[in-house]
Amino acid sequence: MAYVDQTGLYLRLIDSGQTHPVALSAELTGRIFLVRWFPEGGKLLATLAGTEGVELWAITVLGEAAPQLLCRNGARPAVSADGRLLAFVNGKWTNFGNELLVGGINGEMPRRLAVADGDQSFWNPAWSPDGRWVAYLRTGKSQQGASSTAVEVRPAAGGPPNTVVTESNLPKGSAIGVWEGLTWSPDWRLLFSVGVPQPPGAPAKSGLWAVRVEPQGGQAAGQPERLAQWTDIGAGDVTVTADGKRLAFVKSATWQDVYVGELGPDGAGMKTPRRFTLDNRGSSPQSWTRDSQAILFDSSRNGRLQIFRQGLHANIAEAIVQGTENYGGERVSPDGAWVLYKEQARTEPGAPSSPYRLMRRPVGGGSPEMVLEAPAAAGLSYCCPVRPGSPCVLGQQEGKDLVFYLLDPVRGKGSQVGKIETRGPESTFWNISPDGARLAGVDGRKYEGKIKVLTLSDHAWHEVSVEPEWSDLQSIAWAMDGKGFFATVWRPGSFNLVYITSAGKVKPLLRGGHRQYLINPLPSPDGRYLAFQAQTWDSNVWMLENF
Repeated sequence: MAYVDQTGLYLRLIDSGQTHPVALSAELTGRIFLVRWFPEGGKLLATLAGTEGVELWAITVLGEAAPQLLCRNGARPAVSADGRLLAFVNGKWTNFGNELLVGGINGEMPRRLAVADGDQSFWNPAWSPDGRWVAYLRTGKSQQGASSTAVEVRPAAGGPPNTVVTESNLPKGSAIGVWEGLTWSPDWRLLFSVGVPQPPGAPAKSGLWAVRVEPQGGQAAGQPERLAQWTDIGAGDVTVTADGKRLAFVKSATWQDVYVGELGPDGAGMKTPRRFTLDNRGSSPQSWTRDSQAILFDSSRNGRLQIFRQGLHANIAEAIVQGTENYGGERVSPDGAWVLYKEQARTEPGAPSSPYRLMRRPVGGGSPEMVLEAPAAAGLSYCCPVRPGSPCVLGQQEGKDLVFYLLDPVRGKGSQVGKIETRGPESTFWNISPDGARLAGVDGRKYEGKIKVLTLSDHAWHEVSVEPEWSDLQSIAWAMDGKGFFATVWRPGSFNLVYITSAGKVKPLLRGGHRQYLINPLPSPDGRYLAFQAQTWDSNVWMLENF
């Protein structure tokens, strides 16, 4: 078995357990995140993170041949049973998954097997045992606007698809796992992961499913069947041995923690951060109290999303907003009198999402009151500055634009102050300056290497260009002096937390490798501390025999 982790690439003998590292050049080290065997068994097809997109490389593990770049922008690859062809999706970051392609294993120019329509995309192609068919996942929107995924099969030589599984063929509310993968076993079963939501408060169930495909017509030869089920994260990166007797998969768990680091005198350096929340049920920092002595965060540690307050030097948090709904997005108003937060009614699995309600509640406690309501599809984002007397700002998706409005915690939505074109309500991360005069937004895919800055007084936009190697910006916050930014940045070999000057110069604060995804920097009002969110992965390889 070949596998990759944050320390390198390894081969493990299944029966004896002996493990051997595979030597990698500096060019490849730290960038591999998926490997597949070529049929002859002496070479691996490796997927690497690149600056422009995902790259495909051939790595010889039995022999002396140098690694070979096969494709500069290819992702989620599969090798045909005869070892002659690759199926993959377009791996360029700007239009990831919009094409399904087939090419030779020596890097020949690929041909398009399918092009996605509208908001659709392709994932995880898999070859049939005889090499005549290519299966894949197609994602898109249902007529009701919700995301949906289907398993389709196309002739490898070209032609129209057959849909073999839709989510309507599965238990109500089920979702086919896009990231988990798709594989075709030698006995013509397509294997895929399915998540099955449970009633509110119950742990989600996920499992491995299969549907048998008819070899001649490439159509479903029966209904999907569940092979195994777990009450945690499902099966990812599923692979099957050539004799069909062994199936291996990655079983992962992820959670979000809050970390806090002490900033240096200039605000651009940071001491080693400490973990602030100590469970593994997921916590997301949203706001500091005005005295910089406590952090407000939301967490699902009690079975539903609630809002907590924890002192800077405390180990235990207290719930300050809890009830029968989901609550989050807490912000302290500029005058320190109110906590603003989102409330959303919980719905049964498969039902449409309920609207968001923006609520206010006195900081010292008391009855909540509704400020406004917004449809779930529009999203609901808002930020409040530190300076008293300044307005908060509300962001809502309207068509292709994220539109910004002044927001008063008591009187509600005010006049429009600007708008920006986005890829969707969750794609642009923005924040307001401490004095409330400007806001800054980033989208590493749409506005690569640019921080978009809006001046509220004249509704004018301008850009801050970031050094090219730090161009993939995920999230941003203003430094408390208003002269720079804290941001999280993805790079091919690491997740990073950085300080960016107003001229776009970058000073790294924390390099997270691939173990923790960093997001949501949050400086304290006094400028002494920086909180942020880190997602941690814990994963292992499991195996089923005679499945």
